[in-house]
Amino acid sequence: MKKPLISIIVPMFNSEKTIYQCLNSLINQNVKYAYEIVVIDDGSNDRTSKIINSFTTKSKKVLYYRNKINLGGTESRNIGIHNSRGDILVFTDSDCIAKNKWLKSIVKPILAGKGFLVQGYSDGDKTSIWQAITQESYDLFIKTIKNNGYANRIDTRNCAIHRDVFNKIGLFNGNLKRSGDAEFGLRAIEAGFKIIYKR
Repeated sequence: MKKPLISIIVPMFNSEKTIYQCLNSLINQNVKYAYEIVVIDDGSNDRTSKIINSFTTKSKKVLYYRNKINLGGTESRNIGIHNSRGDILVFTDSDCIAKNKWLKSIVKPILAGKGFLVQGYSDGDKTSIWQAITQESYDLFIKTIKNNGYANRIDTRNCAIHRDVFNKIGLFNGNLKRSGDAEFGLRAIEAGFKIIYKR
């Protein structure tokens, strides 16, 4: 497989209920350029590993790495970065299902030379009361981070970052079990980068 332009990084832990739909949506993205899907299993003890292996046997796009111990999502993303080859790194979570033009959309501003970081919007399933409440909470969160086409932080369930940003300011802070993405976004802004918000 030739060097991919884009690497999709997906950390996960005990994701047997969601990972099949997630990976199935990612391997079927409607793009013309090469991309890889770097999966980091954070020491799952359910059927996650078996499901991932079923994808590695049918698609060369899927690369599987497994942590011997649970390190947390932030450090797992760093492991994904170390094992990725793309110039543009795209992040999502194991319970997300991507529409077939998601990848094309999230990286478009970077490919057009408009910036180095893009924050996307996640439109969740609202078929149950709990899902509707979760989506409403997320929508309120998005309102707090976006302003005039830009965002003031990064949320790794749906974002794209050029590798040059990591080369300049470093990786996610692996010591943070939570909010490692938000802290990274603040560092990026302090370094002079703008985070494009794309609905």
